[in-house]
This record gives sequence, C-alpha cells and structure tokens, in this order.
Amino acid sequence: MKQTRKFFSQTDKTFYKKVIILALPILIQQAITVSINLLDNMMVGSFDLLAVSGVSIANQIFFIVNVLFFGGYVAPGIFVSQYYGAKDIEGVQRAIRFKVWAGLAVLTVVSVVLLLFHPFFIRQFLHDTNDPSSMDAIFAYSKTYLTLMVISLVPFSVTLLYTTSFRETGKPTLPMKAGVVALGVNFVLNLLLINGYLGFPKMGVVGAALSTIIARFTEMLIILIVSSKQKRNYPFLQGLYKTLKVPLALVKDIVKKGLPLLTNEFIWSLGMTVVVAIYAKRGTLVLLSLNITGTITNLFFIIFGAMATAISIIVGQSLGAGKLDEAKVIGKKLMFFLVFVCGMVGIFLAIISPFIPILFNATPDIKHLATLILLVIAAFFPVYAFNSGAVYTIRAGGVTTILFLFDVLFIWGIYLPLAYLLVSKTAWSIVLVYFLIQVLEIIKSIFLTFLLKKGYWIKNLAQKEKKFYKLNNLCI
Repeated sequence: MKQTRKFFSQTDKTFYKKVIILALPILIQQAITVSINLLDNMMVGSFDLLAVSGVSIANQIFFIVNVLFFGGYVAPGIFVSQYYGAKDIEGVQRAIRFKVWAGLAVLTVVSVVLLLFHPFFIRQFLHDTNDPSSMDAIFAYSKTYLTLMVISLVPFSVTLLYTTSFRETGKPTLPMKAGVVALGVNFVLNLLLINGYLGFPKMGVVGAALSTIIARFTEMLIILIVSSKQKRNYPFLQGLYKTLKVPLALVKDIVKKGLPLLTNEFIWSLGMTVVVAIYAKRGTLVLLSLNITGTITNLFFIIFGAMATAISIIVGQSLGAGKLDEAKVIGKKLMFFLVFVCGMVGIFLAIISPFIPILFNATPDIKHLATLILLVIAAFFPVYAFNSGAVYTIRAGGVTTILFLFDVLFIWGIYLPLAYLLVSKTAWSIVLVYFLIQVLEIIKSIFLTFLLKKGYWIKNLAQKEKKFYKLNNLCI
C-alpha cells in the first residue's frame, strides 16, 4: 500500500502529462501509417471510383496481415516492456531477437499465401451479380494493387519491429518522424504517378502501390540509419545482432503466451474482414459506403489504439519493476482517461460525419449511407476505447489464453452468425443491422470488466523469468 500512497501523491496533471507525452508520438506515427493507405484510397478516386473499392478491398486483406505482424511482435513486446521496467537490457535484447524470428516467419508465410490465393480472398467481397462489369473492374484493380503491395511487407515488418520495440522502451519519437517523411513521400508520388502530373506516366492503382512501396522503404531506412547513429539513446541496440540466439526457456514462455495472442489477433482481424464481406452481400452501394467509412474510421481508431498502447507500456513497466499496487492504480486511472478522451472524439466524429464522405468521389446515396454508418460508429466510440484499453492492460501482465478463448466464442459464436442472419434473413436497413451488431460490443465490455477486477493480469514476469533463465541457459 506504500506504493499506492506514493503514486497518489503525484498530481494528476503530472501523471496525465506523462501519458500524453508517450501516447502522442505513438498516435501520430500510427495515424501516419493509416494515412498512407488512406491517401491511396482517396487519391485513386480521382482516377476511377471503382478503383477506390479495389484498393479498399486489398487494404482490408492487408489489415489481417498487419494484425498478424502485430500479433507476432506483441507477445515478446510484453517481455520487452517488463524487462525495460526492471532495467534488464540483456532481457530486452533477448525478447527483441525473438521478434526478429517471429517477423521472418510471418513475412514468409503471408507473402506466399497472398501471392497464391489472392483471387480467392478478393472474390469474397464481390457479391453484386446485377453489376458484373463493375465487379470485374474492382477485382482487376484489387488484384493489381495487392500483388504489388506484397513487396511493401518487407520494409513494413522491419519498421514495425523497431517501432514496437521503441514504444515498449518509452522512445516512440523516431518512428513518428520517419512516418512523417514517409507520408510526404507517398503524397507527392501519388500526385505524380496516379494521374500522371508533371510529365509522369498515368499509372492509376499501379502508381498508388509504387508510391506506398517507396514510402515504406524510406521510412525503414530512416529508422535504421538514425537509430544506428544514436545508439546511446537506444542502449538495447548495442550488440543486439551479435547473436540471434534466444534462450529456449524464454522461447517457450513467449510462445506459450504469444500463440494464443497471435491466434487471437488473427481470429479477430479475420472476423472483422468476414463481417465486411457479409455486409457486402447487400450490394455495391453498401460495399462502397463501407469502404469509405472503413477508410476514415481506421484513422480515428488509432486514437484509442495509441492510448491503449501507452497504457500497456506504462502498466507493463510498473509490473516489471515490481510495483504491482501502483500498476493496478495506474490501470484504473488510464482507463478512465481513455474512455473520457474517446467520448469527446466520438462527439467530434458525429459532428463531422456529414462532411467526411464529401472527400470521396461518390454518389449522393453512397455519401448518405456512409454518413449514417459513421454516426453509429461515433455513438459506440467510448465502448470501443474501453474494450481496447482493457485488452491491452490485461495483456501487459501476460494474460492471453483467456482472451483468446473468449474472442473465439464471441466472434465466431455470436458476432458473425448474428451478422449473417440479420443481413441474409431480414429486410431491415443495413444501418439498423450495423447498429445491432455494434451493441454486442457491450457484452465484451462486461467480460473485460470482470477480468480487470479479478486482477489476474497483475504479474511481474520480468523477475520471475530472470530467475528461471539463470537456471536454464539453453538457446536456439
């Protein structure tokens, strides 16, 4: 309780300032990452409206891929955060080395799968048999963009490895700066290559893909070069690659916690993608509207995503330092702050919802439907924020299996079946169906609240594993 009293003696102003200082660069960097895809979606609209859907479908598939990379890095990231809190640089390096192997594994598997099976994946979003010519055009655009963008996974995986590691050690500024440059490169090249300005060839979706690939490589190179020249700011990088061996005991622990987490991320992202495909059964109008709302809401979702990441880092470092009571108090205060801020963001999104679809080259009926869906999302924004923050808090203590089991039941046992029934077996408007599906998020909130109160996540993994690894020095 002494730790708790000490924590409460700090002013809220100082505490929240620390949170904002950590979360803001993460938010900006994530916003930039999302904006690169957002730029592609928006700017190809000036080339062809159907190209927007083609690129959006490809990016929906890449959403699953991105989540798989994140899932591969987040489990060792739990250990990075706790080791850093315990001031164990060697432990931090071991966990980052595991990330290297995880990144290579995910990169190899997803690249092969995308190149071999992308036609099947794209077809799952195309259901409007009344407009076959449009479906063929969307398919062609999506196939072209997706196959080229597989190249971007190489720099993306390296950038994400460094970015997550910098965040987990409280140093998120460099990825943010690199992202700003990458966004500028992508914007300029999109202008030149999509519609062929200043004498450049008019390349459409090919130009959009090439712009993004070049931007991703630019971002990666900036991070690698600058961090290598500033190793004093990143002590865990010194000697990081002298060996890629990872203690077998650590591998077993990360896999034990990470396998359900990676599977959980995959199941969740696949479920979110499948539900879009289910909604698309209502026709091209719904598909185009969801492409617009999905593009925009991804940009807004990074707000609670960045804050939830900050929560996991701060809580994880407190747990790793052995300040268990403090971690519990911090978790409560951060959750309240997260929901409050995102409630304000939800209000802001509701206010600007009628104006967002104007940014896209779309028909009035598409813009109207997109506005209504955005209003539903705005209403549930605090609920999304709470769920995200709760999941990241629980993960900070290494609790992953129970979250995995719940998500399997929730998404595949309730969420998707209900979505399919409402879309296929009723004549209700898609807006009402969408609203009813979002109500299910409240069920998730209740379950996560129960886990938070039980305190299963309040664990010092760094101290436990440090003792264990001294007894077992086997490596792979």
